[in-house]
Amino acid sequence: MKKMFLQIVSITYMIFGLLWFMIPAKMLSLNTEMVIYDSIHIHMTRVFGLTLMLAAVFGIYATVKKDKNLAKVCLISYIIYNIIVIIYQFKANNQRESQWNKAKHASFGTLGLILVSIVCLFGLFH
Repeated sequence: MKKMFLQIVSITYMIFGLLWFMIPAKMLSLNTEMVIYDSIHIHMTRVFGLTLMLAAVFGIYATVKKDKNLAKVCLISYIIYNIIVIIYQFKANNQRESQWNKAKHASFGTLGLILVSIVCLFGLFH
């Protein structure tokens, strides 16, 4: 059962990683009020996408190996990663001169991370 939940999360990470990597300006526009992004914004957005894809590769590897302990470690790692990102999202949203679109950022980023974390929790306890 862990395998199924891990596959769902890994596929989700891979899809969103590809989106953040392939169309970084569009993904940023869904979260910010800025219109023009410089090369640093685009570069760091692509790095975020690559990070998600790398995490997906480890999850897929764990499902191929059929190792329940490795699957458990991946699910726990995903949860920890999501919590850290959510904390920094809230921190970014609460900065006085933040360029994040607070409504979009919360609904697009935070909601997705919470949903993925819930799937991970189901995987851990089933």
